[in-house]
Amino acid sequence: MAEQLFRPAAGSGRVIDITPGEDGPARLGFALWRLAEGEGASLATRGRAAVLVIVEGRAELTAGEVRFGEMGARDAPFDGHPPHAIYIPAGSDWSARATSGCVIALCTAPASPGGAPRALGPKGLHVTRSGEDALAHGVVTIAEEDRDRIGLREILTPPGHWSPGWSGESDEAPARGHEAIFYHRLDPADEHLLQRLDGGVREIGDGVAGFAPRGRAPFAAPPGARLYTLELSLSRSG
Repeated sequence: MAEQLFRPAAGSGRVIDITPGEDGPARLGFALWRLAEGEGASLATRGRAAVLVIVEGRAELTAGEVRFGEMGARDAPFDGHPPHAIYIPAGSDWSARATSGCVIALCTAPASPGGAPRALGPKGLHVTRSGEDALAHGVVTIAEEDRDRIGLREILTPPGHWSPGWSGESDEAPARGHEAIFYHRLDPADEHLLQRLDGGVREIGDGVAGFAPRGRAPFAAPPGARLYTLELSLSRSG
């Protein structure tokens, strides 16, 4: 199974859609909406639990019977503020209405129905510093991998630094059977990051998502550019 890159479509609406299948992730799913003020998005989770993250901008969110109101407080994901996010159990519907231009990420994994929607952030989330020297970077853990086995983190990589590119902060890469999806943003947007995949090092542009079937895929911010990464990880076993 090869690594894949998913570039965003032009315009608004659902601009990235990564679904499990023979040529992609075995279990993880990822979708991205780019919405103008007043535009909306909605979806039924069916047999998948989800974590919805407002990458930037603001939107009114509803999941199941829970109305969260307006969420989102950052104009860009590079400022170091924790994200607004919600957990959506399998078998629930959700909807969003943009109250400003916004970008919404939906991260999904198989799960049995049950539980209630709830806010995951920003309350209780914070940026922690990891690594030293050229490996120093910031991490916000949104969801641990024991939440329906999905792990979700934001990674803030300074200019010219590397980030390890796998879930967890130990020196050990994930066990075989892990898979990961990475969504990258760059400031300035015309720069390119480097990501080390099994087949070598690839240049990746702003707004592109990548799938790494073995979980580990270290990446580096170019000199003079800040890098934001939303990382999903999941065990492919069971």
